[in-house]
Formats: sequence, C-alpha cells, structure tokens
Amino acid sequence: MLNASIFNLINLINLIKDCYLPILILLLLLASNAVTAIEIRVQADRNPVNLNESFRLVFSATESPDGDPDFRILEQDFEILNQSQSSNVSMINGSYTKNVQWTLKVIARRSGEIIIPAIAFGNDASNAVKIHINKGNVQTPTSDNSEDIFIEVSATPENPIVQSQIIYTLRIYSRSNISRGNLTDLNPADVLIERLGEDKTFNTQHNGQTYNVTERKYAIFPQKSGLLTIDPVILTAEIVTGNRRQLGGFFNRPSTRTKRIVSEPVIIDVQAIPENINVQYWLPAEHVYLEQKWSGDIDNMQPGEPITRTLTLMVKGTTIGLLPKLNTLEQTIRSQSGGELKNYPDQPLLKEKQTSNSIIAFREEKTAIIPSKAGVYQLPAIEIPWWNTQTRQLEFARIPATTLTTSGNISVQESLPSLPNLAIAETNIEALSPETTTQNRLWFWLSIIFGLGWIATLVFWYASRNKTETNKTNQTQPKKFDATPLKLACRNNDQDAAKGALLQWGQQHWQLSSLGKIAHQCDEQLQQAILELNKSLYSQQASDWQGEKLLSAFNNQSQIPVNDNSDRQQILQPLYKV
Repeated sequence: MLNASIFNLINLINLIKDCYLPILILLLLLASNAVTAIEIRVQADRNPVNLNESFRLVFSATESPDGDPDFRILEQDFEILNQSQSSNVSMINGSYTKNVQWTLKVIARRSGEIIIPAIAFGNDASNAVKIHINKGNVQTPTSDNSEDIFIEVSATPENPIVQSQIIYTLRIYSRSNISRGNLTDLNPADVLIERLGEDKTFNTQHNGQTYNVTERKYAIFPQKSGLLTIDPVILTAEIVTGNRRQLGGFFNRPSTRTKRIVSEPVIIDVQAIPENINVQYWLPAEHVYLEQKWSGDIDNMQPGEPITRTLTLMVKGTTIGLLPKLNTLEQTIRSQSGGELKNYPDQPLLKEKQTSNSIIAFREEKTAIIPSKAGVYQLPAIEIPWWNTQTRQLEFARIPATTLTTSGNISVQESLPSLPNLAIAETNIEALSPETTTQNRLWFWLSIIFGLGWIATLVFWYASRNKTETNKTNQTQPKKFDATPLKLACRNNDQDAAKGALLQWGQQHWQLSSLGKIAHQCDEQLQQAILELNKSLYSQQASDWQGEKLLSAFNNQSQIPVNDNSDRQQILQPLYKV
C-alpha cells in the first residue's frame, strides 16, 4: 500500500512539472521585465517659449536604458543646436543612486502647441511632453526699444543694371552681451557674391539707446535682369544671461540663452541692357583706368631687338570675368617699307582686390614686339567701351594709335664728287674754230691741269686709305673663335650658356653685345636661329628650346669669312671701281 501511494505522488509531481512549468517560467519572465523597465522622464527648462529662442530638453533616467536614443524624430518641429550626455553616481545613506541625462538645445521651427513624442531608447521609451511656443516679434526693433538685438539690411543702388555691382550692407545692433554668433550665408540665385573686407564694429545711438554695431558688406553681381530677392539673413546668437560673480567664480562659464534674429528680405529690380547699346562686350563699372607702358624708346627701336608693351586695365565695381582682352594685334604688322613687326603676347595677369566699399578688377597684358627691319610701324588705337553706373551712360577708355620707329641696318648710298668729263672736254676742244683756239687754249690747259689734280688727289686718297685699312686689319685681326662652349650649350639645350657663347663671338668679331645686332650680321638661317633663342630667353613661360637648329646654322655660318668692316666695304664698293 505504501509503495502504491509513493508511486502515485511521483506521477502527480511529474504531471504538474510537465503542464505548469512553462507557464510558471513565462510568468517569471513577464514579472522580471516589469521590474526592470526603466522610466525616462522629459523636462523643458522653460515652458512656454518664444519663437526663435532656444530652450533645453532634458531626458533623464536612474538606470542605463536598453539602447541609445534616436532624436531625429524631433527635427520636423525643432532645430537641434547641440546635444550632450552625462551620468553620475551618488551614495546616500549607504544606497547608490545613478542618474543618466541627455540634454538637447533646440529652437522651435513654428509657433503653437508642439508635442514632443516618445523617444525610443532601445526597448525603453521616454514619455511625451507638450510645449507651447509663442510667436515673438524678432524681425525689427519696436518703437519702445523692447528688442535688445536686431538686424538692419540695405542694398544700393535700388535699380542696378544687369551684371553691375550692388553693395549689400548688414548691421547687427545689440545691447546684450553676445558670447558667440552664427550668421547664415547669402545664397540668392543667378548672382555672384564677394565679401568686402573685414567686419567693422562701432557704437551708435538708435531711438535714444546706445547699441554696439557690427557691420558687414557684400558685393553682389546679378547675372540676369528682373526682380532679385535676397532672402532674410538669420543670426543665431548666444546671449549671456548671468555674470561670473553670480555664478560663483571667475572660472565658471556664464549661462547663456540662444536667440535667433531674422532680417527683412530685400527685393531689387535689376534693369536690362538698354536696347540702343550695341557693344562687343558688356562692362558696367564705376570707374575705368587704361594705360600702356613701354620698356624702351619706341622712337628709336633697333631691328631684332625686342621691346615690351604693357597694357593695364583697372576697373572699379566689377569682377575679372568681365574684363576684355586688350591686345588685339595681329601676329605680324607690316610697315610701308616692307618690314615686319612680330608680337609675342604673354599670359595675362588677372587680380581682384576687395576694398571696404567695392571690388577692383585688374588685368595686365605684356607683349614682346620685335621689328625685323627699319621702318615706321603703326599700332591701331585701343578702345574699351564701358557703362558708367554713376552717370548711367556709355563711355570709352582709349589709347590712341601708337607709332613705332625702327632705325639701323639701312643701306646708305654715299655720294661721290663728280669728276670733269674729260671726253666731252676733248671733243669740245677739237670742235673749236681757229679764231677761238688761241683764246680758249688757256682754258684748255687749265682744264687739263684741274683734271690731273683731281686724278692725283683720288689716287693719293685711295693709296692712303688702303694703307690705313691694312694696318687696322693687321692690328685688329680677331683671334680664331673657340666654338666649343657654344657647341656644348646647344647639345645640352642650355639657352643661357648658348647666349653667353654667342655674345662672346659677337664681341670678338664685331664688338657687339646684343643678340639682335649679332643676328643681323649673319646669314638668314643663323639670324632666324639667334632670334628664336632671343625670344625663348625673353619669354616668361617655361621654354623647351632645342639647340640643334642653332648649332647647325652656326656651323654653316662659320665657313663664311668674318670681317668687322664687311658692311662698310659693301657700302664703299663702287669707289673701288673708279
């Protein structure tokens, strides 16, 4: 009997275990979750709050929640300026207390009743809170000066022409102590914007109150005509609400509140280009200055010698993108005598300078000009049309036509004194009649004497000149030129070393110290090679000059006898035939 009872008891226990144990475990788990659920509270430091003023939302819990919070759901009604997290543990009466906080600094995007929804912290969640946002007057100062900070904006001129300069001035008036401020950027469509100089600060009186003013200026260039709207500028400022003494020490940070101030929008009516204006390019400006300078004497240029022309254009009230090209010369300009004037323009120099009230654009162009022969060359006038934004009229900046005169290397025919025509004299003597023979015989002998005198003088001058030239040639006969440095420089493509060798060669043979003058003593092939070297040396750009052409031309030229009197011999050659 006893064994049967024990057996029945064991079966009952097994039955209870199989049927009710899962239920007991589930109940225990539910109870555990209910016990461990964390309460997350939400509190605003001010309620209600004015629109465009910041306030703090504090989420706090006594234990670490299940996960990190996701505050992105708040961004549809609030702008989150910053957020931080802190935690601390304290012991009171032997018990430990933990506090975890998330602090958000926010500004409401609209007025009215706004509900802060429950924020998920993993499986935990905060409670919902209702915040009332008042609509505040933050646009402009009121008549009773209730606003301690406001923004004033202006734009001049009110009716600008397209692509001209608009000065946009922004002033921040404040009677409060601002620890930090953030100003939104200007971003209207279809404009170019440049900030002018540094911010200015000064004090001023406004409606009987003293304000600290911060002034900032922009240059705006509208790119199309029509109504231009410049959206309001928004200032987010940290305003100090206490002082260090009240906060208990120098090293304590003063408490602040964030305030948002919004300016008024600005609407500008941009005028189109007048229909009667027909110019190649459009240049609106306040002032235009145009000048040219030369590196040498344009009235006494030498063939083959480069001279630099510098054109400078300075424009107040525009950007470098509107500055026109200044050098409009063709590659080659010809003179009436058949000479050529070649020009080699350099890359233009473009700069902008921001002053306190305008932008000044600068363009400089340098051009190397090389005449091939002597003659007179005419450069055309330069004319820059521009629209004066002050007088609203079309004006012109001009450089008149420029004349360049090149002298030197001109063939001059020396005139010789005419000798008596002896053949004619003899014919006339034979034709004389016997009656006049006796009377004119005296004149006949006088003519013979004079003729012989001319011949003797000419023979004596010729003999003495040959002797002088022979002595001079013997005394100044140049030594044989060592072309090794020139060959080495050409093979290494070293243009500076090649120049030095050529100058030594020219000094030795002709007492010349200029590549251009040396070139004109050479044949056409070597002349062209030397001028190309001269151009490469002069250019401000990187050059890949190759010396093979110069070396080949020099080797051919070196076979020609060189004499420093060759030009004079060619000029006086007719005298030798007399």
